[in-house]
Amino acid sequence: DFDGNGREDIVLSKNKGEYRLPLRGRECSSEQVPSIAVRYESYADFADATLEDIYGAQMLENALHYAATDFGHYYLENDGRGNFRPVLLPRQLQTGTVKTLLRVNYNGDAYPDFIAAGNHPYAEVETTRADGLYGQVLLGGPAGISAVVGPAETGLFLTGGISQLASLRVGTQEWLIAGRNDDTAKVYRRVVPTTAALLSHSSPPAPASTPEK
Repeated sequence: DFDGNGREDIVLSKNKGEYRLPLRGRECSSEQVPSIAVRYESYADFADATLEDIYGAQMLENALHYAATDFGHYYLENDGRGNFRPVLLPRQLQTGTVKTLLRVNYNGDAYPDFIAAGNHPYAEVETTRADGLYGQVLLGGPAGISAVVGPAETGLFLTGGISQLASLRVGTQEWLIAGRNDDTAKVYRRVVPTTAALLSHSSPPAPASTPEK
């Protein structure tokens, strides 16, 4: 509790040589601890300060510390004996925030496939958007994920902050519903040509290239 208001504060930092520096800038830091804006009137003064200068060495020493060394996206694989093994997802899924995985049968083989989606386009001014994931299909194989199929091949291009995916069958048609945070849902109709399995978005009875709003 760096500002003494009875609530715990989270302070993110990074190491640069022998110094610990705040990860957040003056604007975000002062929103959480208002006294920072009083003690550091300019952004230049804040930029020259270390973490100890800003929060105090004693306060930091008494604080609870956690360290993160890996920011990759993983999934946990169940070996069937009650043990879970972390597996790093392919690099194509490291371009945005993965928020949902939907099990599908994309290529018709005996192994489960998955559609991965997510993104986090809503960010503070000091934080970059994590919105480079437009829907990837993970092909399953005997040893786990065997390949990643992207939008250029599947025709599935998911935009916005995808919070959930769901599949729906209506008669002989298969549909994919993408729930987007603070936005409309999108509906995609699955098209399976004779040469390859594709996902193209549409809304009945409109043409297959038109998404439902």
